[in-house]
Amino acid sequence: MRKAVCPGSFDPVTNGHLDVFVRASEIFDQVVVGVLINKTKSSLFTVDERIEMLREVVSPYPNVVVDSFHGLLVDYCKANDIPAIVKGLRAVSDFDYELQMAQMNHRLARVETLFISTNPLYSFLSSSLVKEVVTYGGDVSGLVPGDPVENFIKINNELELYSIELMKKYMAVAATKVDAAALAGLLARITDATVSNKLAKDVLLAMWDEGRSADEVIEAKGLKQITDAGALEAIIRQVIDANPDQVAGYRAGKDKLFGFFVGQAMKATGGKANPGQLNDLLKRLLAG
Repeated sequence: MRKAVCPGSFDPVTNGHLDVFVRASEIFDQVVVGVLINKTKSSLFTVDERIEMLREVVSPYPNVVVDSFHGLLVDYCKANDIPAIVKGLRAVSDFDYELQMAQMNHRLARVETLFISTNPLYSFLSSSLVKEVVTYGGDVSGLVPGDPVENFIKINNELELYSIELMKKYMAVAATKVDAAALAGLLARITDATVSNKLAKDVLLAMWDEGRSADEVIEAKGLKQITDAGALEAIIRQVIDANPDQVAGYRAGKDKLFGFFVGQAMKATGGKANPGQLNDLLKRLLAG
């Protein structure tokens, strides 16, 4: 049996990844999607969550399986009798690094590497870019496999949790320069949704540099999150009124257009809309 492994972090999996899996499955009898366990690197999704998502994505392809590994990839290959590694190349810059890795893997264990040129549709795509698009409320349809609405909400929720963990780390460091009362003030504004988790980092850095309170920074920099349902509804109605063709398409069953409306609404609010409220209001208003 000809076997190969497609390694990566897949945090999250994208359509570019899926394209490589499928094309590799047409060459090899079995393709193993190997999720790297790297405890030194902060990840958006846990290893178990990524494995679950990947198994759902590759379920239509019977000769593609999902597994996880840690340590050297070539050790995993030797332990599982896998003679080849498959990598997708998006640009010439990728090749410089991947060539070195391929040569090292061959030297260590005589494991060969097959490079597959990325489909031009996905040559720009990366997991990091997807996370950035979601952070600013952009449209991820066509970027990640599966239902675009569910994926947008899932990634956005994970980003919120990830931001909370980052804030804890920032605050541990900032405690040496920002007193406990000031930090408590910032936490209060995160808790009452005055400021988003993402923007709270900027508030903290300004508190550190300028010696001002959280309230003073939020007010001066205009970072207050929009949570007023009436104000958000008015903005969403303007977006809907300005895009009648997209509204008609969405109501005709083109669910992928939901991401378009999220992006437009986020753009209209300068990225300050509460994501959960925005999604709920959009669903209700788009339903007619």
